[in-house]
Amino acid sequence: MKDLKLPLFEYDDEEGKITPDAAVRNIPYEQRKKLKDLQIDKAIIFFDPHLEDYSFSKKTECVYRFIAAGANTAVLLYDKKILLAQCPIGGPAAAGLMDELVSLGINKFIAQGFAGCIDPILDTKTVFIINSAIRDEGTSFHYIPPSAEVELKSELVNHIAAACEKKGIDYHIGKTWTTDGFYRETPSRIERRLKQGAQVVEMECAALAATAQYRKVSFGQFVYFSDLVYQPVWQWLEIDRNKIRWEMLNLAIETCLAIK
Repeated sequence: MKDLKLPLFEYDDEEGKITPDAAVRNIPYEQRKKLKDLQIDKAIIFFDPHLEDYSFSKKTECVYRFIAAGANTAVLLYDKKILLAQCPIGGPAAAGLMDELVSLGINKFIAQGFAGCIDPILDTKTVFIINSAIRDEGTSFHYIPPSAEVELKSELVNHIAAACEKKGIDYHIGKTWTTDGFYRETPSRIERRLKQGAQVVEMECAALAATAQYRKVSFGQFVYFSDLVYQPVWQWLEIDRNKIRWEMLNLAIETCLAIK
């Protein structure tokens, strides 16, 4: 086993045969020119399917649609200042979306998602700001050399924390466990991740952080708690999901607008 050469460890930094630039060429020239003329360089990646329910929808226009097999999600220009990009769940789709947005000129990203709590000491009513991610997924290994974890840039961690303080929102800063397996958060794996310092589990952060490193752009992420994974029986949290999604997306917008 010690001589086993895992494909994920075959890192190289060459450009792929299929480039993100090829995908965004499908965007009408007028829309690409508009983004360039407005000097749009910031985007929020989020995982909420209910965008049409939000009151700010009148301040947006769809400038692009991200297509990933069966997923077809909107990328909206918000108030002529930032992009709001709906993302399918999972590392491959999230990384692909970031790649394409970088090709449109975006170099500052805030991701807003949700996570399961694996640490019983956490207050699940707080916002969890991620400062590093355990790479228990596959996508990140295609972007940066193999390692156990990937760190997020401290300046964006600080921006998110400042936005929380401004809005009077309690927060916690810590490590996430990024996994590819919906139903493979096993008791022994949870125990190992806790010993490694992780407190939450989600499915995109390590992939996005690695993509950002490879593309040399800035990236930060925060999550709210959706479920409890540490208990003997898994449990959804009883929360007003529509309300908290709206609050979290507003927090992401405020954070993004404050980044210079």
